[in-house]
Amino acid sequence: LVYHTKGESFRIRGTLADAEDVLKGEGFSKSISGCLVNLKYVTRASKDTVWLEDVQLPISRQRRKEFKEELMKYMGGMY
Repeated sequence: LVYHTKGESFRIRGTLADAEDVLKGEGFSKSISGCLVNLKYVTRASKDTVWLEDVQLPISRQRRKEFKEELMKYMGGMY
């Protein structure tokens, strides 16, 4: 796994499923099958793209509805 933070990136051994379990309920959502997004840092979202400042990440068609629902819950303080 590669974790990207504001200051650095680092690698650890593990699976995305393990990371999802650890981060469940902490404001993370999967935008595509291999990418968890910290909803705290989302600055903009469109139909198929999410922005974290100047970084653009795709939102898959299969995940679009769930990602947007999780983002709205987070923004509304329900996460």
